[in-house]
Amino acid sequence: MFYTLRNRLIAFFIVLLALSFGSMSYLLFKESREIIRAYIESSALEKMDEYGSFIDSALRQMYDASSLVFNSPTTKNWDLTLSDPAMPDGEKMLANISMSQFLTQATNNYSGLSSITVYRRGGLRISGENQKRETAG
Repeated sequence: MFYTLRNRLIAFFIVLLALSFGSMSYLLFKESREIIRAYIESSALEKMDEYGSFIDSALRQMYDASSLVFNSPTTKNWDLTLSDPAMPDGEKMLANISMSQFLTQATNNYSGLSSITVYRRGGLRISGENQKRETAG
């Protein structure tokens, strides 16, 4: 079979073609895998940076909102009104409504917050949208 020059040349070219195609396929596969890996790593790093920035922003908004609520005169007046046993129930209810309105306004100022709730000893919870709940305890 390989006695003639023609058959030898055909076999030689087939081997060269197979080797070149195989080595080219291997190199392309290896290079494309490296490119895809680099793209995935950079994309994941970018997403982690975005997530970290979002968390930082959310924490800053929560800190700012809590400082606003706990350092406000509305909260101090609400606390003083509810702490005074001589205060009539109507005044306490007005203080709760005023506090709830203040919390609604504070929530609206921060896009990352869905609600703000203030808890008081004795099971009282005041949040925005005129929500007041008392639990035993």
